[in-house]
Amino acid sequence: MFNVFTYIVGFVLFFVAACTKGILGFGVNIVAVPIMSLFIGPKAAIALINLPALLNNIILIVQRPEPEGRAMFKRILPLLVTGAMGVTVGSILLVLLDTSVLSTWLGVLTVIFVLTDRMRAKWQLPSNQERLLGPIAGFGTGVLNGISGISAPILVTYLYSLRLDKRHFVYMITLVFIVLNLAQSINFWLLGLFTPEIVFISLTYIIPIVLGTIVGTRLQEKVSQKFFNNLVLTALFLIGLDLIRRGLHIGG
Repeated sequence: MFNVFTYIVGFVLFFVAACTKGILGFGVNIVAVPIMSLFIGPKAAIALINLPALLNNIILIVQRPEPEGRAMFKRILPLLVTGAMGVTVGSILLVLLDTSVLSTWLGVLTVIFVLTDRMRAKWQLPSNQERLLGPIAGFGTGVLNGISGISAPILVTYLYSLRLDKRHFVYMITLVFIVLNLAQSINFWLLGLFTPEIVFISLTYIIPIVLGTIVGTRLQEKVSQKFFNNLVLTALFLIGLDLIRRGLHIGG
C-alpha cells in the first residue's frame, strides 16, 4: 500500500494539515483525507488519519488552556454524547460501503463544504433551539466522521451558527474532535480497520503533526486567515471533483 513516495507525500501533507488546524481551528481531516484517498484509498486514509488527528487535538487543548473550559464542556455535552453514538453508526457503514461509493461521497462532501463556505458564516442559531439542534448536529457529525473521516460540514456549520468568539470556537471544536477521534479509534479496532501497517505508519506521522501544530498556532496571528482559507478551499474543490470522477469511473 505504501511506498517511499506515498510516505513522503503523507509526511508533508500531515504537516500542512496540522498547520491549517493550528491557524483555523479545523482542517486536519478536511485537508488530509481527500488527498491521501487518492494514494491509498478512502478507507485506509480515514483509518490512517485517526490517531494523528487525535494527538493533534490533544496538543491544541494543552497549548490553549481555556478558563471557561468546564462551562463550554457542559454546554456541548449533549452534542458529544450523540456524536460518539453517530461515530459507531458511521464506522459500521464505512466497512459495509463499496470503495467507489465512498470515494464519490467524499468528493461530494468536500465540494459541498467549499461551496457553502460563505453561507455558513452568516447562519445564526437562536439560543432557545440549541438544546434541540445540538444533539441532532452531534449525531450527524458523528456519522459523517465515522463514514468519511470528515465532520466539518455539519460541525463547523453548527458552531459558527452559535456566534462564538474565535478562542471559544477553537476550544469547543477541538473538544468535539477529541471525543469523535476516541470513539472512532475504538470502533476501528473492533471492526479491524486498524491493520499493523496502518497503525505503524500513522504513529510515525506524529512528528509532522506535532511540528505542524506548533507552527500553525504561532502563525495564527501573522498569516491572513482569509487568504489561507481561500487557498485551502480552492485546492479542496479540485480534489473533491477528482474524487467524484474516480468514484464514478469517469475518464478511465
